[in-house]
Amino acid sequence: AADNEPDADKRYRLLEQAEAMLLQEQLPLIPIFHYNQVYAFNVDKVLNISPHPRQKQYLHLVDIVGDGQGTDQPMQLR
Repeated sequence: AADNEPDADKRYRLLEQAEAMLLQEQLPLIPIFHYNQVYAFNVDKVLNISPHPRQKQYLHLVDIVGDGQGTDQPMQLR
């Protein structure tokens, strides 16, 4: 209903009701623990470390500059 409401005040009231329903009927979850992993590497020597938000690394793409293997060129990772 809020998507179709042109009046901003009414839309906010509808969204407020939806939020109240969510908090009353569904138990809100609060994360109490989050896994964290830190990668320490020399950015001038190691290329293609993935910036993946879930910290997934594609080790077959990692390249060490000057080791005689790989292209020694950074790739655009997503």
